Amino acid sequence: MELNVNQFFTFLAIYAANADAEIDQQEVNLIVKDAGEDLYSEMRTLFDKLSDKERLEIITANSTYYNTEESKAKLFERMIRVFKVDGHINASESAVIRLLKHLL
Repeated sequence: MELNVNQFFTFLAIYAANADAEIDQQEVNLIVKDAGEDLYSEMRTLFDKLSDKERLEIITANSTYYNTEESKAKLFERMIRVFKVDGHINASESAVIRLLKHLL
């Protein structure tokens, strides 16, 4: 499934926020601030319908948004920003970073 750039980065932020199997209100607030309520709701609905395998397939299918080292760095910066909204990066979040660095 191909997403536009705003959809993709919102979907990725939701994926990052869900790394520890729960998306807390601070994470939601940060994503909504960046994406807007409508786009967040649209991407959250899609995210919730999919298995983790399908979520990763969407991320890898949209490789045009991270096909350079600079764009990959920006992608990981956005993810880390979501991870750090609660003040730290936990083990689950670190594992997601490692997984995506391997896949991308």
